[in-house]
Amino acid sequence: MKSKQDNKIAEKRRKESYLKYNHSEKGRATRKKWVESNQESLRKSSEKYAKTEKGRQAYRRAYDRLALMIRRQYAYRLKQLRMAKGVSQSEAAKMTGIAVRTIQNLECGRSYSGTVVLQRYLFGLGYGNEEIMDVHRLKYPVAKMRQLVLTELSEQELNGLEESELYQIVMSCIKKLN
Repeated sequence: MKSKQDNKIAEKRRKESYLKYNHSEKGRATRKKWVESNQESLRKSSEKYAKTEKGRQAYRRAYDRLALMIRRQYAYRLKQLRMAKGVSQSEAAKMTGIAVRTIQNLECGRSYSGTVVLQRYLFGLGYGNEEIMDVHRLKYPVAKMRQLVLTELSEQELNGLEESELYQIVMSCIKKLN
């Protein structure tokens, strides 16, 4: 007879094997094939799941992860533009009249800037309207994205979505907004 410790070890191995398979190419292909062949069933179960507390929490976590990814992309683009000019944050602060702390917060994703601050920052660095619109496209209100993301997620299997898959969903939503 197996001990509790043996059962725990066996269970851990089964989970590791399951996760390894799910993240493999074969596992992804199998999951994709299953999703394609069970669209109606998946839609119904997703609607049912979305009404439960656990489903609402899962959607909330997905929204939070997506919002964080959008914010990181926005912050990274601002930093990329500043660094392309070969300017430090303190030099950028002097050039633009924006506080160094504000620039730091923007470039690490702690905050979004308003349109006026964004224009002042990028104009001060020597960029034009094209770059401002490029950065502004990355800054969509989460509420606007929520409806698109909800639609996209209702068509996806929530469990096991990787960050790269969420990134693809975000990018498709941004393209739909443009």
